[in-house]
Amino acid sequence: MHHLIVDSVSWRIICRDLERLYKGFALNKWQSATYLQWVNAVERYYSNNCAETERQYWQEVAYRTKEFNRKIADLFSNLEAVKPTTVAFSLPTEHTEHLLRNCPQVYEVKRIDTLLLTALSRALNIITNLQVNYVTLEGHGREDNFDQIEVSDTVGWFTTMFPIELISTNDLEQDARNVKKAVEAELPNNGLGYGPLIGYHKNVPRICFNYLGQFNKNTTQKLDAWALVEVGEEYEGDADEDTANTSPSSDADIISVLAFSANGRMHFKISSRLGTQKRDQFVDCFKTSLEEIIQHANSKNLPVEYINGSIELPANSMHQSFIYNHMKANDDIYIMQYLCQYSRKLNPLYMKTAWLTAQKKFPSLRLRFLVNDNEILQIITHDQSLDWHFLDISDELDQPKAEEVLQATDRAKKYILEEGRLFRIYLVKRREDLFDLLFSCHHIIMDGWSTTILFDHVHEIYLKLENNESISILPDNAYLKTQYYLNQSCPEDLRFWDEQFVQIDKR
Repeated sequence: MHHLIVDSVSWRIICRDLERLYKGFALNKWQSATYLQWVNAVERYYSNNCAETERQYWQEVAYRTKEFNRKIADLFSNLEAVKPTTVAFSLPTEHTEHLLRNCPQVYEVKRIDTLLLTALSRALNIITNLQVNYVTLEGHGREDNFDQIEVSDTVGWFTTMFPIELISTNDLEQDARNVKKAVEAELPNNGLGYGPLIGYHKNVPRICFNYLGQFNKNTTQKLDAWALVEVGEEYEGDADEDTANTSPSSDADIISVLAFSANGRMHFKISSRLGTQKRDQFVDCFKTSLEEIIQHANSKNLPVEYINGSIELPANSMHQSFIYNHMKANDDIYIMQYLCQYSRKLNPLYMKTAWLTAQKKFPSLRLRFLVNDNEILQIITHDQSLDWHFLDISDELDQPKAEEVLQATDRAKKYILEEGRLFRIYLVKRREDLFDLLFSCHHIIMDGWSTTILFDHVHEIYLKLENNESISILPDNAYLKTQYYLNQSCPEDLRFWDEQFVQIDKR
């Protein structure tokens, strides 16, 4: 089929109906409006019933877009002589998860492309030196109950294109608010009216952005579900790929950014006529802006003391219990030990580096405690040295006995809560392809559930180092935010339980 008669939503509808027919099921009796009914409804609305405010909105945008295209043409001369090229890159899984799950709440946006456009706005500001830039967006065009027409199950071409204004400042949160206002608040009918009212010929910005959405294989579909193609596969490429332009962007585009999330990673393909040097500058600026958005959201509402140094908080009730028993008891009941065996070759330096990243990522691994006359404090330090030990016992005749001695020695070595360094790592080499790792910690810094999370992170980082992949670590501030919540809610909780005890006493 020619792309002019079917958009991406139509492919899914066709695939679904073909599968039902092939398996002997009847198609749904309910039918949405025909494509002709939709076309006529759009034409009728924008010819006769369109609000004057929407008409004026697009006329003003079209005028400013024309001026913007002129500025861009003057800024980047000889563009038509430059062969378009494409660069592809992907965000790490961890960064993608933060971007999709955490960032929308922090920036209070409904759409993930609002944040992607914020990064684009800041990158364009740098390479064009313009505070206001214009970008062509694509939309699915199937607006809910537009003119009482339902087309969610209709096959046809509904995709819309329209310009939006991106205003960049030196304030990241303000930039996000500007984009949110442009695409979530002020945009009439999600851009549907631009084509009928203005038309597309030479009236759209020569910078294009298209976010395809999230596609996760084997998560939303059954294993035997039909699929014409693996969604996103036609666009998905290796990170930092540099090829001739194969993206679906227009030949007139100076810059075209295609984004989508697949299999836990956010992917980007950037096509341009900027030339290699200017293109690479833009890509670097775009990457940096994405990282700034993620990092800023991750540190949002965290105290300055934590970001710049260490922070003190009241120890929670479990901490206090541990400390009380730690001071009274003379045994090793709160020392936890985990033994992990690797039947393969290991690089000790890579393993140590992986544990260093874990210590940097998880605040509870940088805890120490201070007992005063009036209170017990937990202190989360910005840095702590890693208590790391590498032992080679490959020449030992009785290796199990040597490891028993190691475990006993570790248990006999008390943790000093005031000093920190409340976990220890022992990597033990038994032969070239056999290693044991002993993880020891005081129970006060982590519960049993945390062990799996911790080791998953260490193993992920180790494999990346082994495969010569880039590593970027985001702090996991869930623990810190939880401690703040517990501290803030403590007075209210105490009042609640005091009332409960009063009721018990009355009985």
